[in-house]
Amino acid sequence: MMYLTLSVAGHLTIFQARTRGPFWSIPTRPVSSYWRCLGTQVVATLIAGFGIFMTHWGWRYAALVWGYALVWFVATIA
Repeated sequence: MMYLTLSVAGHLTIFQARTRGPFWSIPTRPVSSYWRCLGTQVVATLIAGFGIFMTHWGWRYAALVWGYALVWFVATIA
């Protein structure tokens, strides 16, 4: 769970810290940021969900990690 938490929360922190205002106020280049971030998060979620190179925790815990990271992302926008 820690692997997926670090991966998801780390990328969300990058999007949050790159602007002074809301993260959506300055768009990024689609190819460089959003698609690469989305790709790495899909891979990280698949690794955690299927238990590749790590203990199999299942999809319920992967969803829990995503929810936890997104709640804190939204809570710290202000």
